[in-house]
Amino acid sequence: METMIRAAVQGDLSRISEIYAHHVLHGSASFELEPPSPEEISQRWEAVVSQGFPYLVVCRDEHVLGYAYANHFRTRPAYRFSLENSIYLDPEMRGKGLGTRLLQALIVVRALTIFTSAAKSAITHRAPLVATDLLDEIPRQLAIDPTR
Repeated sequence: METMIRAAVQGDLSRISEIYAHHVLHGSASFELEPPSPEEISQRWEAVVSQGFPYLVVCRDEHVLGYAYANHFRTRPAYRFSLENSIYLDPEMRGKGLGTRLLQALIVVRALTIFTSAAKSAITHRAPLVATDLLDEIPRQLAIDPTR
């Protein structure tokens, strides 16, 4: 049985709703008191992916074992380059390294998005894409302070 990480699709949302409902009812990380409806989960998923942020699932034989996504940390302008991640796993899958793999995948997908953006800008402006473009862009996009 192969475990893989891929982009979440509409067909995964029912399972994502089940996983999240468990965490709402039995955990404290969600800060929700009642599990949202599958329709609400669908709206949240659409809001994330429509902004170009990653929303991933980890699957074994197409069965969703967990999910992760990145979204804005806050809506205030000073936070515009800051993201937060959310990772939820089927309770039976905890402690198997799947959360770590999801976090790593989120970081890679986001970095590739930044690279693609920088490359498109270079092509549009008929300028070469050089390492300094990425060195300037990645810290800004990932909210890293390069002076630290």
